[in-house]
Amino acid sequence: MVVGDVTILGNRSRYVDFTTPYSESGVSMIVPVKVADVKSEWIFMRPFETKLWITTAAFFIYTGFVVWAIEHRVNKEFRGPRDRQIGTLLWFSFSTLVYSHKEKLISNLSRFVVIVWVFAVLVLTSSYTANLASMITLQSFEPTVTSIYELKARGDYVGIQDGSFVAEMLTKEMGFPQDKLKKYTNIQEYADALSKGSKKNGVSAIVAELPYLKMLQAKNYTKYSLVGPIFNTAGFGFAFPKGSLMVSDFSKAILRLIEDDTMTHISNRWMEDEAQLSKKDNQVEPFDKLKLDSFRGLFYIAGFSSTFALVVFLFKFMYENKEILTSQGSIYEKLAAIIRSFDEEKYQKSSRNSIKETIDGSHMGVEDHTTVNPLQSPIPIDHQVEGVISPGSTPIQ
Repeated sequence: MVVGDVTILGNRSRYVDFTTPYSESGVSMIVPVKVADVKSEWIFMRPFETKLWITTAAFFIYTGFVVWAIEHRVNKEFRGPRDRQIGTLLWFSFSTLVYSHKEKLISNLSRFVVIVWVFAVLVLTSSYTANLASMITLQSFEPTVTSIYELKARGDYVGIQDGSFVAEMLTKEMGFPQDKLKKYTNIQEYADALSKGSKKNGVSAIVAELPYLKMLQAKNYTKYSLVGPIFNTAGFGFAFPKGSLMVSDFSKAILRLIEDDTMTHISNRWMEDEAQLSKKDNQVEPFDKLKLDSFRGLFYIAGFSSTFALVVFLFKFMYENKEILTSQGSIYEKLAAIIRSFDEEKYQKSSRNSIKETIDGSHMGVEDHTTVNPLQSPIPIDHQVEGVISPGSTPIQ
């Protein structure tokens, strides 16, 4: 029989019989870690990924535009010269970030938009604050490499165990160059090669079975990070000649050791206790940037609310100016008239119409009560001047 770190593989089972595996399975990769620089002057940008920053800024501007469009005709604070209106639009939208907007809103549509957007801003700012605080207060460890194909593309060296099947797996299964593989025989050689790196005659990663890598990580936990598994195997087992009757007995014995946790104690003698590793995981877990996908639903709600309010406003505005739309002018003339109508203050326009109606009504009243010219009156003049000219006198010419 063969007793040792013999990996159970399908092609090997054609020549020998294996017992039940007694170790963890799988081929993984261990790489050096990089510590996040919490002293960087740009660390405040790290909580959000670039797509999330761009989307958030776009929604700030879009929300400000919707509020300006709705309030422009009815609210004096959103009127004035063009540069002042642009400044008010940007100021109002971005001031919601710190809830410092002071402009009073008149339209219920704009109030609805702002309420929904302020809720979205609250969620974004809370998430940003929590992630930034975590980055600053806790140390972050991130792997330098996350894929074997990344190493292949960069042309870096990879370390493997001398005589292991991993060399054949990397070259035939994954197309890794043979001349980029370096062979080592023990854990210390792994650590030395990783500390040097590919540029200093070392390696950028070690590819081996999981038990070897966990032994290396247990001795240098804050230096290395496990990536994978990148290849599946059944683990380690004992090998016997084909048809050996001892395979069954040894498999039963291994199962008993696994069930009563004896194998766990054996592993902990060589590798750090899993509870301690788990505790360290909580301390050095990498911090991921918040991604756009995490807030996609929130942006859907905010965008739908703003667009809905804008559409309702446009329908109402077009209905109020239906005379322009149904006029006989050209499309350019209608468009120019619509723009002039939008730019005119609504209350001022209504006030002018009221004044015009009042003036017209006053003119009509004056005409109705104007004193009749006596010379044109059919009433005899002597009756009009009764008491001044005596009856029977000659009428005044």
